[in-house]
Amino acid sequence: MNYYRWKKHLDFYFAWLLLLLSSPILLVVAIIIKLEDPHGPIIFKQPRIGENEQLFTIYKFRSMKVETEKNGNQLSDSERMLRIGSFIREISLDELPQLFNVLKGDMSFIGPRPLLEEYLPHYTERERIRHCIKPGISGWAQINGRNKVSWEEKFELDSYYVSHMSFSLDVKITMLTIKKVLKGSDIIEAGNETTQNFAEYRMKKQTDSQQHKKAESTERRILMTDRIYLSPPHMSGNEMKYIKEAFETNWIAPLGPNVNLFEKELATYSDVKGALVTSSGTAAIHLALATLRVGKGDTVFVSTFTFVASANPVLYLGAEPVFIDSEPDTWNMSPEALELALKEAKIRNRLPKAIVVVNLYGQSAKMDELNDIARRFAVPIVEDAAESLGSTYKHKKSGTLSEIGIYSFNGNKIITTSGGGALISNDEEIVNQARFLATQAKDKAPYYQHSQVGFNYRMSNVSAGIGRAQLEVLDQRVERRREIFDYYKQELNQLKGIHFMPELKQTTSNRWLTTLTIDLSEYRISPREFMLKMESVNIETRVLWKPLHMQPLFSDCQFYKHPLSSEVISEKLFETGLCLPSGTNMSETDQERVVEEMKKIFNSNRKPVYVFNWNKQKGMRAKVQRKTI
Repeated sequence: MNYYRWKKHLDFYFAWLLLLLSSPILLVVAIIIKLEDPHGPIIFKQPRIGENEQLFTIYKFRSMKVETEKNGNQLSDSERMLRIGSFIREISLDELPQLFNVLKGDMSFIGPRPLLEEYLPHYTERERIRHCIKPGISGWAQINGRNKVSWEEKFELDSYYVSHMSFSLDVKITMLTIKKVLKGSDIIEAGNETTQNFAEYRMKKQTDSQQHKKAESTERRILMTDRIYLSPPHMSGNEMKYIKEAFETNWIAPLGPNVNLFEKELATYSDVKGALVTSSGTAAIHLALATLRVGKGDTVFVSTFTFVASANPVLYLGAEPVFIDSEPDTWNMSPEALELALKEAKIRNRLPKAIVVVNLYGQSAKMDELNDIARRFAVPIVEDAAESLGSTYKHKKSGTLSEIGIYSFNGNKIITTSGGGALISNDEEIVNQARFLATQAKDKAPYYQHSQVGFNYRMSNVSAGIGRAQLEVLDQRVERRREIFDYYKQELNQLKGIHFMPELKQTTSNRWLTTLTIDLSEYRISPREFMLKMESVNIETRVLWKPLHMQPLFSDCQFYKHPLSSEVISEKLFETGLCLPSGTNMSETDQERVVEEMKKIFNSNRKPVYVFNWNKQKGMRAKVQRKTI
């Protein structure tokens, strides 16, 4: 029988037995600590590295005072030590609360001692083997010198234990531990020496690998000759034709033939009755909400997983945003969360004036479900398709599936006018009202007369000329972005724990940005750390949007999570998600370089997989198995 399997059962039953026997001691020590220093906690808690490099919280009796200085002077560790602290450390009574760690399954009685998280990135491959089993209250390194041995020796002793673990060895370690505790030997009072020794050990490793790092640095300098951007503008070559016409005819103002024709061509492309091109996508959202008569004291429901521009216009109008979580199939607004929010709003007699649904990274939301729910409560939807121009939902263009649609032509979007946006609708009255508001709300009069607040939101004739040329190649841009996505998926799908953004059935995403999530149980690198590593080789990546309900600006706003999950979907995506370079002017060489760098980072930061082999003579042996591609 595999010893490690039934060792877990032994740990559990012995922990209960010892806890019952030692409960009077636990109670007495706890009371003395509280009496000696009533301002601090009884138990000291600290994150440590556990089995398979997962973090857990270790418990110890607190042995030091809470205060760190007195009369303006920093207290030393010996001055901070409680009177009982020295005693419980001397006989290791401070470790007694770790019986609760054993009961929780975080620790074993015997195993490598759990170390601080900060040590982990500096391990060698062989040193990582110490985390293939549960950490212990005592271990082979503990009874062979504990903090008197070097870090190198300590890792060797831990590796030996993992490879030779057996019942007889555990019994031997247990007996020697009891002997050393009774003698009070091999104990140091402060942890600074341990940290300092590890720092020296780490410096030695860094020095030993100096030549390797120099080689990497040289390679990095070669790679940094050309920067790869996330989503740069891509000109078609026909833009100058329309810009030249604007200059030659002197139509440089925010009106002119290019503006009129761009609106007409955009409406034709989207198959809607009307379009208004604006100075930005944010301006278009502002106009949309204004035409729906959103005002002070109203509420507007908004997708939480998006850029702040989707919600800022709500504040412009004096209204209050309420944020709705994502669902996992499209990463967009959860119909279930929306329905829950609307039901509660109806009970309070405070239904929203509008719902802003965002189509993220080119993928349409579940518009049928969202529209059905909104109609039941008679609330209009503004479809924020800033990122999804060119995408389709059941053969309809993204942005055309609700009362009002919004596009963005910012410099990083699939097509650009340098800066700009558009409002589209099949309700021509809405488009006309938005156009009126966007042109300073000038009344029909033979002089400048204004009866309500207006805005300076019209697009310039020059920018509209750029937009016309860009719209001509939109379908080509969508095709190329999808090719880029397919290449990334083909090359990186082999990596375990990498999941690309899904595409809902009967939809076609423009794949504005290729996005993925990283399974953090498979890799010891976060998206933010990954982004910095890619930046060091001159490749731009980006983490996914930080949900708006987590932003300081909206800290007081209400939020509804996706009710079909125990996790907050948008927060999970933010913690694990990454955007890859997706510009349509990327060369094949550029994309190959991105993939090569990504594979290097993922392979070097993969958490080890431990394979156990049982040998009757030699006991359990473990080796690290890590597949690279």
